[in-house]
Amino acid sequence: MPKIRPLTSGKREAEQTKKCNEVLAVALRRHRVDTGIQDQVLCKSLGISRNAIINYKRDPGVMTLDMARKVSHAIKVSPEDWLAIGGYKV
Repeated sequence: MPKIRPLTSGKREAEQTKKCNEVLAVALRRHRVDTGIQDQVLCKSLGISRNAIINYKRDPGVMTLDMARKVSHAIKVSPEDWLAIGGYKV
């Protein structure tokens, strides 16, 4: 029987980042389906490049708080919901 080992803080952080990435990707996908607006239009309205959205999906830690607010407002997900879904206590 395999041994069960507790997560280290690094592994916990990696899991939280993965959850946030998934939440952002799902929220962006849902926004795209609900509104019919493509990523390019969203990026243009936010004043960022499409590569920036790709980078945010990979590593939300690179996103500034101000940009997180803008993105969450644009895709109609409150910052609190975004954090809660990602596993952070609000």
